[in-house]
Amino acid sequence: MKNPNRIAGIALSVVVIAVVGVAFVVIGSPVKNRGLNLDRHTLIDVTDIALKIAEDAKNAAKGGGAIAIQNYPSWSGLVSAAHATLPADRFTYRKISAVEFEICTTFNYDYEEAKAKFGNFAHPMWVYKAGRHCFRLNVTKLKDELRVYGSSSFYGFFDD
Repeated sequence: MKNPNRIAGIALSVVVIAVVGVAFVVIGSPVKNRGLNLDRHTLIDVTDIALKIAEDAKNAAKGGGAIAIQNYPSWSGLVSAAHATLPADRFTYRKISAVEFEICTTFNYDYEEAKAKFGNFAHPMWVYKAGRHCFRLNVTKLKDELRVYGSSSFYGFFDD
C-alpha cells in the first residue's frame, strides 16, 4: 500500500502547477506584462511631448505670427523633471516643416496586444507596431483630446 501523504503531496503539486499554468495563460507572463505596461507609458510620454511641441508652436503664434515649431536640441527639454532620468535615446525628435514634426521611439509589442490588456486606451492616430515606430504629426491637428488615457490631462476613453 502506498503512503497516503505522498499521494496527497503529488496531487497538491499537480494542482499548484496547473493553477500557475492557467494564470500564465489568462494574465500572461510577468515579463510580457511589464513590456506592455512600459509600452503604454511610452505612448503616454510620446503624446505629452507631442502636445507640448504643439502648444509651444501655437503660443509662438499668439502675437500674430505664424504657427511655427521650435527647434529642440532633444526631447528631454519637453518633459517634466520626473522623466529627466530617461535614456537620451528613448525618443528622437525631428522637425520636418514649420508645422510638421516626427517623434520616434521603440515599443515591445504591437498596440493590439496592449489594447487586449488595457482596452482601447488611445486615439487611432497613436496605434503602433512592435519595434521602432515614428509618429509624423502636424501641430495644427493636435488637441488635448488626443492624449492617451493615463496621461496628466486625459479627458476620456476613445471608441473605435
